[in-house]
Order: sequence, then structure tokens, then C-alpha cells
Amino acid sequence: MSLKPCLVFLVALHAPPARPFETRWTAGLQVQCEEVSGRTSVGGMSFVIERASGRDVPLLAQRILDDWRRESGVERVRVLNHGDWSVGTRIHDGRSQVTQWRISGDTPELLWSEAELYHQPLAPKQPRYLTPLCSWAAPVRGTVAGNIYSQSTGRCAEHPSAVLAAMQAALVRAGWEVRTGSSGLNAHLEGRQVQVVVTQSDRDTGGRSAEGWTDAVVLEVRPAGGLGP
Repeated sequence: MSLKPCLVFLVALHAPPARPFETRWTAGLQVQCEEVSGRTSVGGMSFVIERASGRDVPLLAQRILDDWRRESGVERVRVLNHGDWSVGTRIHDGRSQVTQWRISGDTPELLWSEAELYHQPLAPKQPRYLTPLCSWAAPVRGTVAGNIYSQSTGRCAEHPSAVLAAMQAALVRAGWEVRTGSSGLNAHLEGRQVQVVVTQSDRDTGGRSAEGWTDAVVLEVRPAGGLGP
């Protein structure tokens, strides 16, 4: 099972959905945009995921990442690889944003998603492996093509290394096989996959400096009908 939609979901909880692809990203490119079918929800509220396909998908992805780097800084935009997929992530202005794309297969495709980090309503219980070092927003969950995708986002009163170590310890105790990197980890257990990304926060907290605070995003993919969190 691939992390295809490492789909970090498009959520619009406080305003009508807006088209994710800025005109400056798509101008002059041969790409088609569409809504991804499937059931997705946050606390029972449905939402959509947007997709682009066409020969110019790599150029679209590059334009998005260049824009992000100008806005957030190069160090705050991460690009990861999962099989055929490349995944770009950032946390900006209180939102977790993900662009993932692949050029293999019949038609290159790109998925764009955005989630509010701190304004989600209460929802089902969090996965048990989430560290208490962080204050976690309600999880975002959806079912697409027989797989359940879950995103948890948190704000943590510790440095990224401490948050990552706590997440690793919790996953290992729960029986997960864990591989770590400098700013994230990947874990596997009985057909389930988890990716954890941590970054130094760029937002003030209640008038205090953001130094020493961490933003965390946790993605889990598991087959529909499997065990819960």
C-alpha cells in the first residue's frame, strides 16, 4: 500500500471552498483540475480534495513550491519522496498545506490540500500514539479508494527534536517499526503507515516568542475495515 494520498486533506470549515490553484501557478500550463471523488469528513462535515493532471504537472508543482519558499522561507518547505510520489509540505499562517505529485503512469497528476491547524471542531478520539507534549487539533479523516487517511496536527511546547523523540518512543511501545530522519519519521505496523513531520514554529503563542515551540503533522494510512487509532 503506497502513501499515495499522503493526502493531507483540503478542509474549509469557516468559509466556502476556494480553488486551490492560483492563476499564477496554472497560467500557460496544460493541466486539468477536478474534484477527487470519495468520502471525506471532519467530525461528520464533508469536504473535497482537488486534483490536477496533465503533462505540465511537474511545472505546476515547481511553481507552487517556489511560491511557498518565497512566502515561508526555503527552510520551512520540505520535499519528501514516497515511491512514485513527491510530497511538498509547509505550515504557514496557521495552515498545514501539502502538494503531492507524480509523473509516472499514464498521466502525471498532482493533489493539493490544506487544513486549519487550530480551528477544527471536536471530532473522534485521537490516535493513542500522539505525544502529550503537544496540544492536538481534532483529526481530519477520509476514505478514498478503500483506504482511510487520517491527519492530526499539533502545537508543542518543546523543541522539534524532543517532540520527534517522544513520538518515536510512543510508536515503538505500540509495536510500530520506525525509521527516523532529522525532521520526521516513518512507521509501519500490519498494513498501516504513519508519517510524522515536525518543524520549528513560526507563530507567536499568546504574545510569547515562537522559539522553543514546534508544529507537528501526523499522517496515517490504513485499509478500510482495519483497527482504529
